Amino acid sequence: MLFHQTTRAAVAQIQEFSNHRLRLPETLELVMELRDIAHRQREFQGLIFSAKALKNLSAIIRRTKPDAEGYDKLVNEFQSQLDRVRAELGSLVAAAPVEVASWFRERFLTASQESMNHLLDLVHDLSWVKNFVIDRKQLV
Repeated sequence: MLFHQTTRAAVAQIQEFSNHRLRLPETLELVMELRDIAHRQREFQGLIFSAKALKNLSAIIRRTKPDAEGYDKLVNEFQSQLDRVRAELGSLVAAAPVEVASWFRERFLTASQESMNHLLDLVHDLSWVKNFVIDRKQLV
């Protein structure tokens, strides 16, 4: 799948902004390109919001002891946000060519530990997109 130069430039800006911390920049390009193809800018804003929420929840959960008050609520909210991210990504991927959609679903949306690891890496990158939008006060 070919990416527009504007998509590549946006990801390059985010990569620079994050001090080269993006883990899956090519996949981020794909997601942003699919957003544009499907005309899903509003849904993408929800996706990056959910990704940022997941990153924050993950950090809080890591600092919280499992027997602490409210821990279960944090875990439930994490799962809820994760389900939302999966659904939003699945919706975006529906606009992709069949082979791209199949690859994406296998890599990020299946019920395996490897897929979960890839998904969390993508969430990490999407949270950087949200940070960029907040800091620069511009949409990508």
